[in-house]
Amino acid sequence: MKKYINSRTIFLSTLICIVLLFYSLSYNFFLTNFIQIEKIQNEKNIHNLINHFNSNFDSLVSISNTFKQNGFNIPHIEDLNQLGLDFIIYQNSKKKNIFSQYSQTKENSSKILNHTEFETNLFEHFSSIPEVHTIFKFEQRLFYVVKTTVHKNLTLYVGKILNNQNLKQLSIDFEQLFIGHQKELKQETLKLSSKYIPIISIDVELSDK
Repeated sequence: MKKYINSRTIFLSTLICIVLLFYSLSYNFFLTNFIQIEKIQNEKNIHNLINHFNSNFDSLVSISNTFKQNGFNIPHIEDLNQLGLDFIIYQNSKKKNIFSQYSQTKENSSKILNHTEFETNLFEHFSSIPEVHTIFKFEQRLFYVVKTTVHKNLTLYVGKILNNQNLKQLSIDFEQLFIGHQKELKQETLKLSSKYIPIISIDVELSDK
């Protein structure tokens, strides 16, 4: 009888160990695969996010190069709207505006109300940088900005506002990033890069929700 009980105890102990081992291996297997799937999906979503930056800058760089090749070529306001630009500014070697043009709304008002302050901020911010491809903030609005040197006495700025549609798409791409396995962290900084912006840092505030 005692031998039977010992055998049964050994059997149950062995069975429990096997079950626990199987559970542990299965858990690690599925966790590893889940994290790998997250990583692949994140790479795809980050790629989409960066593509939005690059496609907008590609357009601005192409337009900027066209004006650069044509020299001091003054566009008409309807051309500016057709090109998808919200502003174009020519600056001389003395850091002064010699020509600027802004897109208009359907009500024929400028999308950027304070032109002088906008240009002053823009010139001061990028005065020491000959070539610029970046996102610029002015009065709580974001702008894609490209600055290029036409020749030694002439600099060209072109850009456009990140409108609600742009921001919504960026928001959708960002929300699709998976950071669920890092819930123990309260803050996370995502470091990205693009063809035009070598360092993009996004600070994320994580919640328990």
